[in-house]
Amino acid sequence: MVGPKTKDDARKWAREAIENARFIPSVHFRQRLAERRIGMNDIYAVFSRCRRVEPYSGMPQNGGTCWRFFGLNIDGDAEIAVGIEAYQDGDGREMIILCTVLPAEEKS
Repeated sequence: MVGPKTKDDARKWAREAIENARFIPSVHFRQRLAERRIGMNDIYAVFSRCRRVEPYSGMPQNGGTCWRFFGLNIDGDAEIAVGIEAYQDGDGREMIILCTVLPAEEKS
């Protein structure tokens, strides 16, 4: 599999992909954003303020590795989890697919 192997590599890979617009939001991801009333600015905040990264056992669709990122929303009052697949495209560029977003949990 071509994708990050460690949490630190996954964090760097995803952050750079977000910053350089090398990401693809899946249909499922877009549906969950709408259902959960989460905006893309919240997603950007999760990656910039990431508190935790965990490998995800989901089956990669593009030969990469799957991860969950946990961080605060743009307002800093709720934690959001974003599921991604990190992979290399045909030109060897580091890309991510935004696969899902889990419901926000109020910060206590």
